[in-house]
Amino acid sequence: RLPGVEDVDVAAPPAEPAAQRARRVDVFVALGTAVVALVLLLGLPPLDALEPDGPALAMRVPAPFTLAWNLLALGLLAQSAALLAARRAPRTVLIVIAALPVVVAALAPESSDLFGLTALPVVVAVVLAALRVPLARLWPTLVVAAALVAAGSAVLAAVAGGAGRGDVSTALTGS
Repeated sequence: RLPGVEDVDVAAPPAEPAAQRARRVDVFVALGTAVVALVLLLGLPPLDALEPDGPALAMRVPAPFTLAWNLLALGLLAQSAALLAARRAPRTVLIVIAALPVVVAALAPESSDLFGLTALPVVVAVVLAALRVPLARLWPTLVVAAALVAAGSAVLAAVAGGAGRGDVSTALTGS
């Protein structure tokens, strides 16, 4: 041993910086959310059609890669991509992710039976925000996000239900 020289383990990998590790987790969460959402988007209609007694849900979904299907897929991808910024701005990301389905509902009402898939990234964003922001500061954001989710459903019901051809309350209530 030489004086002043520390033992260095050359076989040990260098310590990974915490920021790099956190970034990898963010990418994994966003990518995982996107993959699950798209697999469900592609897989739910065929699974419903395989029901031996006939389609149980009688899903009316757009064919894959049509305009409405692509808009829903792009909305899911945009929501998942927004999750990449959840560590830096969790409340803003939650609002953005909750607002995107409102746009999808207005532009692609034909995807109404699969519209619920847009809730998956919202749930992930709520969990990420709850892990990073104290509830005392988070609750107003949760209220706005819940209102946006309800607005997306209302827009979908109004557009898909034919609110332009009749009464909006009829389209929203279905009666």
